[in-house]
Amino acid sequence: MQKIFFSLFIVCLTVVTSQAQSDTQGKRWWYGAHVNLGFSSQFNFSTFSVGAEPMAGYKILPALSVDP
Repeated sequence: MQKIFFSLFIVCLTVVTSQAQSDTQGKRWWYGAHVNLGFSSQFNFSTFSVGAEPMAGYKILPALSVDP
């Protein structure tokens, strides 16, 4: 039982996600990136993942954007 909780604790600590956006004043188009880093392990099998995804969107209202 302790092994399961320790594994969950390690997985929660190793998953990192960050986002960055850039917006110039008065412009409605924005762009950015989503970067993630993760590690998981189950039944003697472990996986390490790294990813980066570009983002672009259009601002309809100051607090509302749409993107593909």
